[in-house]
Amino acid sequence: MKNLKFLIAEDHDLYREGLLNLLKETFVGCTIIESGDFPTAYTLIEEHRDLSLLILDIQLPGTERLDGLKLLRYQFPLLPIVVISALEMGANVQNIMAAGANGFISKAVKKSQMQEGLQAVLMRGEMVAITNCSHTLPPFSPRHIETLDLLAEGLTNKGIANKLGISEITVRQYMSEIFNYLQVDNRTQAVIVAKKYGILID
Repeated sequence: MKNLKFLIAEDHDLYREGLLNLLKETFVGCTIIESGDFPTAYTLIEEHRDLSLLILDIQLPGTERLDGLKLLRYQFPLLPIVVISALEMGANVQNIMAAGANGFISKAVKKSQMQEGLQAVLMRGEMVAITNCSHTLPPFSPRHIETLDLLAEGLTNKGIANKLGISEITVRQYMSEIFNYLQVDNRTQAVIVAKKYGILID
């Protein structure tokens, strides 16, 4: 087997050190490089085209929401990416996987679960999602998520309609469904609850 090379893109020093030790134990002899922000991580990926795996904190400084992950998947389509995050609600995991991650592993899972998840992606080419979350997902469509994103930006129904190229009637329908799914009564509550559940990422 070739020498494995990992990039840990995580801004919390203590957790990054923990990941480093876990990788050294799991993949003996591997090479590990580190980054604490997105611009540095991107540069390192460009410089190290032989990376075996990127371990990415989705809330890394220098990027917003899923923009960084989407950019990396577009620019480096063959690079295996595993997202490590405390945001483990199911809707959030679905969004992350849909944005191009090969795997999602909650920061709250056991060490052995994280090791198995990384091995599954790297050694067997599997897609994995490992969490401790038992929350039932609201049946959101991509349009619901887009509507929530624009709602969080403060757009009016008319603004959302113009942005998405749909009618205000359709926006009102989406809003009604969102309120119902999240069991809230207004726009502010919808954004707060969506962030709590990980449907929206700050």
